Amino acid sequence: MKVNEKGTPEGVGTTYDSAKAKIDETKTKNDEQLTKAAGTGDKGFFEPVRSMFWAPPVAACETFDLPQQVGSLKLDPCGVVDGVRMAMALVWAGGGLFLCLGMIKRSF
Repeated sequence: MKVNEKGTPEGVGTTYDSAKAKIDETKTKNDEQLTKAAGTGDKGFFEPVRSMFWAPPVAACETFDLPQQVGSLKLDPCGVVDGVRMAMALVWAGGGLFLCLGMIKRSF
Protein backbone atom coordinates (compact mmCIF):
# COMPACT_ATOMS: atom_id res chain seq x y z
CA MET A 1 0.00 0.00 0.00
CA LYS A 2 1.37 3.38 -0.95
CA VAL A 3 0.59 6.55 1.03
CA ASN A 4 -0.31 9.67 -0.92
CA GLU A 5 1.96 12.41 0.38
CA LYS A 6 0.68 15.12 -1.94
CA GLY A 7 0.24 18.37 -0.02
CA THR A 8 2.50 17.37 2.86
CA PRO A 9 5.07 20.10 3.50
CA GLU A 10 8.73 19.16 3.28
CA GLY A 11 10.85 18.87 6.46
CA VAL A 12 7.95 19.20 8.92
CA GLY A 13 8.79 16.17 11.06
CA THR A 14 11.28 15.98 13.90
CA THR A 15 14.79 15.68 12.63
CA TYR A 16 17.83 14.43 14.48
CA ASP A 17 19.35 17.91 14.67
CA SER A 18 16.24 19.51 16.18
CA ALA A 19 15.89 16.70 18.73
CA LYS A 20 19.59 16.95 19.66
CA ALA A 21 19.27 20.72 20.05
CA LYS A 22 16.33 20.23 22.45
CA ILE A 23 18.28 17.63 24.45
CA ASP A 24 21.31 19.93 24.67
CA GLU A 25 19.12 22.83 25.80
CA THR A 26 17.53 20.67 28.50
CA LYS A 27 20.94 19.41 29.64
CA THR A 28 22.22 22.98 29.93
CA LYS A 29 19.21 23.99 32.03
CA ASN A 30 19.65 20.94 34.27
CA ASP A 31 23.34 21.69 34.78
CA GLU A 32 22.48 25.28 35.76
CA GLN A 33 19.92 24.05 38.29
CA LEU A 34 22.40 21.54 39.76
CA THR A 35 25.02 24.27 40.12
CA LYS A 36 22.47 26.54 41.81
CA ALA A 37 21.40 23.76 44.20
CA ALA A 38 25.01 22.99 45.14
CA GLY A 39 25.89 26.64 45.75
CA THR A 40 25.08 28.83 48.74
CA GLY A 41 23.52 31.81 46.96
CA ASP A 42 19.91 30.67 47.32
CA LYS A 43 20.13 29.11 50.78
CA GLY A 44 18.14 30.44 53.70
CA PHE A 45 19.23 32.34 56.78
CA PHE A 46 19.29 29.26 59.03
CA GLU A 47 21.26 27.06 56.63
CA PRO A 48 24.46 27.08 58.75
CA VAL A 49 22.45 26.01 61.83
CA ARG A 50 20.89 23.07 60.00
CA SER A 51 24.12 21.08 60.19
CA MET A 52 23.80 20.87 63.99
CA PHE A 53 20.79 18.57 63.64
CA TRP A 54 22.36 16.02 61.32
CA ALA A 55 23.34 12.61 62.57
CA PRO A 56 25.94 11.18 62.17
CA PRO A 57 28.12 14.22 62.76
CA VAL A 58 29.61 16.02 59.82
CA ALA A 59 32.85 16.75 61.68
CA ALA A 60 34.72 15.22 64.60
CA CYS A 61 34.21 16.61 68.09
CA GLU A 62 36.77 19.29 69.02
CA THR A 63 37.46 21.49 72.01
CA PHE A 64 36.24 25.10 72.07
CA ASP A 65 38.64 27.95 72.80
CA LEU A 66 36.77 30.65 74.72
CA PRO A 67 37.71 34.32 74.28
CA GLN A 68 40.08 36.16 76.64
CA GLN A 69 37.18 37.91 78.39
CA VAL A 70 36.18 34.53 79.82
CA GLY A 71 39.72 33.66 80.82
CA SER A 72 40.92 31.87 77.66
CA LEU A 73 39.47 28.58 78.87
CA LYS A 74 39.09 25.48 76.75
CA LEU A 75 35.87 23.50 76.84
CA ASP A 76 35.92 19.82 75.96
CA PRO A 77 32.32 18.66 75.34
CA CYS A 78 33.38 15.47 73.54
CA GLY A 79 32.60 13.22 76.52
CA VAL A 80 28.99 14.42 76.63
CA VAL A 81 28.27 14.81 72.93
CA ASP A 82 27.97 11.09 72.16
CA GLY A 83 25.58 10.55 75.06
CA VAL A 84 23.37 13.43 73.92
CA ARG A 85 23.40 12.07 70.36
CA MET A 86 22.25 8.67 71.60
CA ALA A 87 19.53 10.22 73.77
CA MET A 88 18.29 12.37 70.88
CA ALA A 89 18.29 9.36 68.58
CA LEU A 90 15.99 7.60 71.04
CA VAL A 91 13.76 10.69 71.32
CA TRP A 92 13.46 10.99 67.52
CA ALA A 93 12.82 7.26 67.07
CA GLY A 94 10.21 7.26 69.87
CA GLY A 95 8.54 10.38 68.48
CA GLY A 96 8.42 8.90 64.99
CA LEU A 97 6.94 5.66 66.29
CA PHE A 98 4.36 7.58 68.34
CA LEU A 99 3.32 9.67 65.31
CA CYS A 100 3.11 6.60 63.05
CA LEU A 101 0.93 4.77 65.56
CA GLY A 102 -1.26 7.86 65.88
CA MET A 103 -1.77 8.00 62.10
CA ILE A 104 -2.62 4.29 62.02
CA LYS A 105 -5.10 4.74 64.87
CA ARG A 106 -6.83 7.65 63.07
CA SER A 107 -7.17 5.63 59.88
CA PHE A 108 -9.54 3.12 61.51
